[in-house]
Amino acid sequence: MMPLAYQRISGEEGWLIVGYQVSRTPIKSKSPLGKGKSISALIAKRKASSPGAASSLVEARKRLAGMLPENQTASLKSLRLKKGLSQSDLALLMDTQQSYIAKIEKNGSDLRATTISKLAKVLGVTCDQVIEAIESDQ
Repeated sequence: MMPLAYQRISGEEGWLIVGYQVSRTPIKSKSPLGKGKSISALIAKRKASSPGAASSLVEARKRLAGMLPENQTASLKSLRLKKGLSQSDLALLMDTQQSYIAKIEKNGSDLRATTISKLAKVLGVTCDQVIEAIESDQ
């Protein structure tokens, strides 16, 4: 810090510092936790290094989908789980983002016909089944 100005104190011996000039040296930013790698790249690397774990996750998703009530209309999430897909896997197959898949599962309104068609193709169901699943989620 460096004083900008001094002012004489009246009636007393001395000076009063009026202001300071503060300079800040830039702090070197730390790299993000993944050292600049995307989360998708880290997941893909982990899956590649342990194919057994990846196939176990697929089977676990399928078992989870089997535990859903049979009398309930299939939701988009249940259709995805029956295929053994995570949201990230589905997004990759549809050439979109995982956050978009999460948004569709949460509130699937205002979807384009192309999106419904892609969902149907990837999930191995008809467009009507995708529309019913989206409507059941709302």
